[in-house]
Amino acid sequence: MGLSTLLASLYLPAAVQENNEDCQDHNADMSDCQKTEPSEPAIEDSSAARNAMTSPAEFDWLPRSQLDAEALKDLPRYYKGDYQEPVNTSPSAGIPFDQADLEASADTSEMLENEKVRMLGNVVLSKGDIRIKADEIELDQINRRLKISGNLEVRDEGVLLRADEADINADDATGTLSNAQYVIHQAHIHGEADQITRESDNIATIDNGTYTRCEPENDSWHMEARAIELNLESGVGTARGAVLRIKNIPVLYTPRISFPIDNQRRSGFLWPTFSSAKGTGGADITVPYYININPNWDSTVAPRFISKRGTMAEVELRHLNKYSYWEGDAAYLDDELYGDKRWMMSLQENGSIGNNWTHKIDYGRVSDDDYLNDLSNSNFSLKRKSHILQQGQLVFQNEAIKGSARVSQYQTIDILATDPYQLLPQLEIATRQRFRSFQPEWLLRAQYSQFDAKDDNRVTGSRLYLEPGVSFPMRWTSGFIVPTAKYRASSYSLKDNNDPNFDMTDESPSVGAGMFSLDSGLVFERESDWFGRKYTQTLEPRLYYLYSEYEDQTDIPLFDTQQLSFDYNQLYRDTRFAGYDRIPDANQASIGLTSRLIDRDTGAETFRISIGQIQYFTDRRVNLDEEQAMTNSSDFSAEISWRANDNLRAVSSLVWNTDNSHLNQTAFALRYLSDTGAIFNAAYRLRKDDAIQVPGGALIDNDIEQYNVSGIIPIGSHWAAVAKWNYDKTNDRDLEQLLGVEYNTCCWKVSLLYQEGIDGNNERENGVYFQVQLKGLGGTGEKVDGILRNSIVGYRERERYDR
Repeated sequence: MGLSTLLASLYLPAAVQENNEDCQDHNADMSDCQKTEPSEPAIEDSSAARNAMTSPAEFDWLPRSQLDAEALKDLPRYYKGDYQEPVNTSPSAGIPFDQADLEASADTSEMLENEKVRMLGNVVLSKGDIRIKADEIELDQINRRLKISGNLEVRDEGVLLRADEADINADDATGTLSNAQYVIHQAHIHGEADQITRESDNIATIDNGTYTRCEPENDSWHMEARAIELNLESGVGTARGAVLRIKNIPVLYTPRISFPIDNQRRSGFLWPTFSSAKGTGGADITVPYYININPNWDSTVAPRFISKRGTMAEVELRHLNKYSYWEGDAAYLDDELYGDKRWMMSLQENGSIGNNWTHKIDYGRVSDDDYLNDLSNSNFSLKRKSHILQQGQLVFQNEAIKGSARVSQYQTIDILATDPYQLLPQLEIATRQRFRSFQPEWLLRAQYSQFDAKDDNRVTGSRLYLEPGVSFPMRWTSGFIVPTAKYRASSYSLKDNNDPNFDMTDESPSVGAGMFSLDSGLVFERESDWFGRKYTQTLEPRLYYLYSEYEDQTDIPLFDTQQLSFDYNQLYRDTRFAGYDRIPDANQASIGLTSRLIDRDTGAETFRISIGQIQYFTDRRVNLDEEQAMTNSSDFSAEISWRANDNLRAVSSLVWNTDNSHLNQTAFALRYLSDTGAIFNAAYRLRKDDAIQVPGGALIDNDIEQYNVSGIIPIGSHWAAVAKWNYDKTNDRDLEQLLGVEYNTCCWKVSLLYQEGIDGNNERENGVYFQVQLKGLGGTGEKVDGILRNSIVGYRERERYDR
């Protein structure tokens, strides 16, 4: 709309209208109209070198050496430069077009016969963000035609057109540009054509033209076509009679192809994915077709051929509305290798109603226990999954309370795993902490759960849990004291069902116990200098006392309760269990100490170390195995956190057994993500646990000791090496290995990846994956990116460097 309105307003040349009133008279001596003073130019070029360039791809292209720090900040390392639009210095720049004034200037202007007007020399027309430059413009006011010639340049926001000459309708700006070139800056798209026909404000057709996303003077790939239509409104380019050339060698002909010129969605074939994996059934090819149904609905239909299994159909459907986002997936295969029909379905939904209500659905189901292991094309962690969640949840919360309703069950796909209990339903309400000092804070948690089981021989029933209480927090800048009192009670209605693992003596057992805690701490601060930087150093001692009454609970089953792993946070919890089937007894005090370094310039926490231990004054009689815990003190626990900068951080924790002087648990993680996209992750995990006795008298080592190293290391400007190693020292085996290379430029990318690891059947599986992406057209092998997202921490963040 902008350009057409600009041209339609040119009843007379602006230079005549604004700069020489004598020329308004058609009978005036034309010598009086010569050499009118031009107005301030509307376009400011960044350098004289730009004006000497002939290609628009070069005209607006700046090499890295000429880009400022802001432009370089998010520019991938393999870009040799970037497109930068010249600054529009027109007074109307940025003003809505219909509110902007028309500005025009030329060296000379003259009136011709038949109401024609000619503007000559450095002609500039500008209104809002629309700008036109040329050597000569002739306006036929009767036929409403503009003939423009000589170094023609048309600019709109983010678009540049250049041509030798143009014939344009002054009323709607439709017309043709001959021997033309074009640039779409943000999309990095450029090309040339014998002729560009502007059919409307948003649609242009390129005749006998080219299209590429490569840098200037880079012939890695380009597309030649008999006709290319660029629709700026829909963000779709469509080429007819197209030939794809790589290094100027024709590699593909297609009578019609669509491609994106922005980030909007559009229907069409996506590039196929290729892989070959030992465990999935040989060569694997998927040819997806994307359907953009409307702005709120889309779908992907993906026929998939697996050489040893047959043809598989996969469908994804997505919907977004005012209240929620829905995503459904389904797949079906008559598996020749497996010898049966196999399928998968899943549904995910999450959303909100107003400011207080949220809802979520997560439902999945597969036809058989081996489906994920055989047919998943993701990572090995998914293949080793033992349960598939089936859950729906509704949550209400405001400043005072939070309530939820939930139903859940699982499909168990590991024959050695036990089915978790079904929640049909679970209702919960709890008060929310308001963090108000020197005011009583009333506490309440109430939960009702109905437990069911797929196994007819397991005990089932309902549980009502209540936890009323009161707290009186007292906080100062130098410390805090928080006393809390609660009463915790649960009651059951049970059905035995001849459970061999539970001897029911009461169908309606109940238990209740009082609890008191006193949490207190001090904060000492001092100013200090470390390595030339100024920090605030803190010293924060903390004392937490907990008392809870003992009640016999041997007649209560275990529906959803587990022992919490001991770590530093456990020092200040009022329970050692997850779930409410056990109310713990306690008479203990936790002593801890934390020290921090806080950067005084940024306020960011650079370093933190916390240490602590629990002293037990009585034995713990309530445990899941009903055996008393009789130590006088807990293991010694510590946590360390270090954040050197936004790119490098490390965390570590340990649990030290003071009785036998060895580590029970330790974990370490180091993460580095550079501004150029380099990634390095290192992690170590150790957990000592008692051996498991199995039928027959054998002992199984239940310890966990694993190493995990992964990273993406740039090699020069374009190459990168990809690797991951996950090693299980306890069982002396590699859980997962990745090794790959990547070559990346501004207009294409190639990746090759080898993956090997332990699958869901505890067998070794391997696969080779290959990906080619022509940026601006699409890619093959998106499976590679999916594997890396799931396997390498930080890969999703790195993708922002690869536009």
